[in-house]
Amino acid sequence: MVRVTLDEAKTMMRKALVESDDYRSLFELQRDLFILEEYTNQFQTQVDPKIKELEDIAKNAQYSYIMLKSEFDSLVRRTENDAKESKVNQLIELAKKLTPIIDQLGQTVSHIPAELADNTWAAGVKLVYENAIKTLAALGITLIPTIGEEPDMELHEPLSVEPTDEESLKGKITKEFQP
Repeated sequence: MVRVTLDEAKTMMRKALVESDDYRSLFELQRDLFILEEYTNQFQTQVDPKIKELEDIAKNAQYSYIMLKSEFDSLVRRTENDAKESKVNQLIELAKKLTPIIDQLGQTVSHIPAELADNTWAAGVKLVYENAIKTLAALGITLIPTIGEEPDMELHEPLSVEPTDEESLKGKITKEFQP
């Protein structure tokens, strides 16, 4: 048994109508072709709305999936960016709280009297200061160079202007009050 589609069957019947010479065969072919076309038309009017409805549902589901995937990807990116920004903000807050303490420790180290230079306690304080500076450097926080540099309003806060005789220091920072 050979199976053919409805369109193929109609094409075969039309071809047979053109080629047939028998009146009875012509009548039967015309009748069968008419019945087949009527059946096809009725079937399409009954099935087409359902197919159209199912196709619309599939298209809407596909569109909803794409939109949902896009929103999810956007949420993942925003969450990752928020996490990175939160880490940076936490690091900034930590630096703001620790730098004054480390600055004071640095002033302490710089004011150790010469007679205490070999003292183990003074050496320990100096070691703590150096380790704190190294830890901050590992986090990407370093001292901003000042002495001999031209003032940069984003990096420095000039407090006063002092006259100088040295040409190389004119318009440059000569003293640092707080690192």
